[in-house]
Amino acid sequence: MTATPSPEGRLLTRVSVPGKLILMGEHAVVYGRPALVAATSLRLRVDLYGAGRSGVEVELPGVPHRAHVSWPEISRYASQARQQWERYDASPTPEEFALLHDDRPDRLVLVALGEAIAALGEDPCSKDHPLSTLRLRVDSAVPMAAGFGSSAATAAAAALQRDVLFCRYFF
Repeated sequence: MTATPSPEGRLLTRVSVPGKLILMGEHAVVYGRPALVAATSLRLRVDLYGAGRSGVEVELPGVPHRAHVSWPEISRYASQARQQWERYDASPTPEEFALLHDDRPDRLVLVALGEAIAALGEDPCSKDHPLSTLRLRVDSAVPMAAGFGSSAATAAAAALQRDVLFCRYFF
């Protein structure tokens, strides 16, 4: 299936997700127990635009960070992250846990996009693929490192964006 890549600068889709607040049971969920959770009115928004060159332009103005990443780089990064998590899952030591984190501000976005590509069996590398050239921008009112779920919101919104676009172009 072929299609024309999206025009540069055109907003393709927007996803908005809330932050969360765990009212009770914050540590219990680690052991599979219930917790009392509420969504906040603070939201994280991911906008996806057509872009001018192959790959994904990632913009995180709140950090601030901007990078261009090719689809093969995204796939490799997500695969390496998955392997690190599998090693940690097999041997949950502090040393293995320390290897899970790197200093890339866009790591959650790259992992979410890479996992979405893998799950959908997609190869957006072809210049004729409608999603081969994208610009992804994350704007957030959800505070980072404050327990409001900014990491989960970022990953969920980025993955959802990819799924929404896949359905829009192919179904």
